[in-house]
Amino acid sequence: MKRDNKNLTDQLGNLNKDYTVSKSNVKDLFAEVKKLKRINACCKHKDKTNCQACQDGWLLTEPSCYAYNDAPPSRWKTWEEAREECKGKNSDLVVANDLEEKNDIIDTQSPGSSGTNGFWIVLRDEDGKWKWVDGTDSFFNADPVDGRCAISVLSKNNWVSVSCGDHKQWICQKKALSLSV
Repeated sequence: MKRDNKNLTDQLGNLNKDYTVSKSNVKDLFAEVKKLKRINACCKHKDKTNCQACQDGWLLTEPSCYAYNDAPPSRWKTWEEAREECKGKNSDLVVANDLEEKNDIIDTQSPGSSGTNGFWIVLRDEDGKWKWVDGTDSFFNADPVDGRCAISVLSKNNWVSVSCGDHKQWICQKKALSLSV
């Protein structure tokens, strides 16, 4: 009986190890599927040796692709809604890690942005400090007078704090496709 118990315990240990390995393999496979979906989106209707760095409708500014969602005002979204829209496209609201990237984003956006009619970016006020949603601090240091979310505004060549519940246009960002042949 003791020997049977030990055999069963050993088998259970082996099954647990196999389960852990299988779970890790499934996680890796899901990551690979996500990567392949991204490649497929950029290579649709294209010769497989001539894929684009960004899918149709996205603007390439190395190393990222940007989608400027300058919908009519009736289709503008809150910060949360815009972020969900971007996530549905395997992207997120835009992040500008330095002044050069910030200027690239502002210089290429719709000239219709002015005042508080700008584009949502993925910057929020947390306890009086502007942070990107990944938790890193931003060089943007304006007081969050009007709200806890930020928009990019061309006419002011800057970002403006507004209420996260306002309805605005938005910019999605994702890494550009890089294929080595």
